[in-house]
Amino acid sequence: MADFNLIPESYLRAQILRRRMKWFGIAVAALVCLVALARLLVGWGIQTESRAAQRLETESRTLVQAKSSADDYRQQIQTVERKLKALEDLRGRNRLPRLFNALDAAYQSGVWFDAIRYYRSEVGVAGNSEGAPGAAAAASTNAVAPGAPGQSRGFEQRVELSGHALSHLLVAEYIRALGRQPGVTDVRLLSTNLRTSANAQMVDFRVSLLCDEQPVRQP
Repeated sequence: MADFNLIPESYLRAQILRRRMKWFGIAVAALVCLVALARLLVGWGIQTESRAAQRLETESRTLVQAKSSADDYRQQIQTVERKLKALEDLRGRNRLPRLFNALDAAYQSGVWFDAIRYYRSEVGVAGNSEGAPGAAAAASTNAVAPGAPGQSRGFEQRVELSGHALSHLLVAEYIRALGRQPGVTDVRLLSTNLRTSANAQMVDFRVSLLCDEQPVRQP
């Protein structure tokens, strides 16, 4: 007996089409979900990288500030070391007591100081020693070039005094008195300035001198 298919062919085709559309819809929905998930992951990655970049930038600024502070501290340490070395040099060669004794012996009424600065000036021992006073002065103006034949290198300890006096005459007398003290040589008047303060005139002056009669040879 032959089999008879009582289901119309058009109905079967419609069922097959509906199943395919169903699976296509599921695939489209899955694809949309994947795209949304990928966008979320990309956004999260971008935010993470942005936070990392901001953190690195902050750390970089912190390191730059720390390096700048370290450089400042290093410069301060070097400045203090130079001052300590100069003071140690003065103390080790009895320059400091000799200087204070000279200042005391040359004392003139109406003359007073407000600053004393020490600095070492490099010179050729066989040549003239011309100090270069000032904050940046470290070498003498007549210092010979390193390695010059017939010259040895040395250092002289110079002192710069800043003070005030009631007149130019007192400044001149004090400079002459300083020049007569033992262990003090090459006394020079660097500058004077007459000004009025509290209805009275006074002279601001700067003087430089050598603490030793001869530069100290450097081994």
